[in-house]
Amino acid sequence: MPVRSWYLQTLLPAAFLGAVVFAAILGDNGVFARRKLVNQLDAANRDLVAVEAENQAMLRELRAMDQDPRALERLVYDELGWAREGEELYRFDADAVDESR
Repeated sequence: MPVRSWYLQTLLPAAFLGAVVFAAILGDNGVFARRKLVNQLDAANRDLVAVEAENQAMLRELRAMDQDPRALERLVYDELGWAREGEELYRFDADAVDESR
């Protein structure tokens, strides 16, 4: 058997098979690339669920402010630090309270 024939029958198919396996595992559409994409998709879905939950909470808060004037008043007290005329508003710094213990 000539050397050239041996190369064609043995090494060439082995090299081709090696290239296919390499591409299947490490290529752009390989196992590792697909695993990375699946992990990214899972992370994006978790973020989406968190954002949707936050949106639902905000919608509930908006509805409460539309329907209940006391809810709007609580928001003004808490977020803006405003009080009615004649009222005194006391604020405590949470960090200062924790440090004193």
